Amino acid sequence: VTVSEPEQYYRVQTQFFFEKPVKKGDMILASFAMRGSGTVARQPRVEVILGQFGEPWTNWAVLGVAPRDGWDRYFIKAIAPADFEAGKGRLSLNYGYDPQTVEIADVRVVNYGASADFDALPMT
Repeated sequence: VTVSEPEQYYRVQTQFFFEKPVKKGDMILASFAMRGSGTVARQPRVEVILGQFGEPWTNWAVLGVAPRDGWDRYFIKAIAPADFEAGKGRLSLNYGYDPQTVEIADVRVVNYGASADFDALPMT
C-alpha cells in the first residue's frame, strides 16, 4: 500500500534476487499475478524491472503496468547482457507513485539459458 508519493518512485519496491548465476546471453522470463486499486482519479501503476542488483544498476528490461481490480498475469523477458553471480540478478517491482494498493502473487523467474526462442517467450 502506498499512502503518499515518495520523493523517488523506487523508494517503495519489492525485489526478488536470482539465486543462481546468470550467463551472458541467458534468456530470463519473469511472471507474476497482480491486482490493484487506486483512487477515483488515478489508476494504480507499477514499474517492473529485470536487471542487475548493484553498481551500475543496469536494467535489462523495463515494463510499466497498470493493474486492475481483478487478478491478471504479467510477463517480462530479457537477455542477460553479461555474466552475473548469484544474487546479482533481480526482478524489481516499484510502487512509489500515487496512493494505491497492489497485491502480487505467484512470482516466477525462469532462466532458459541461451537455447530458447526469445521471440516465442511471452511479454506483457
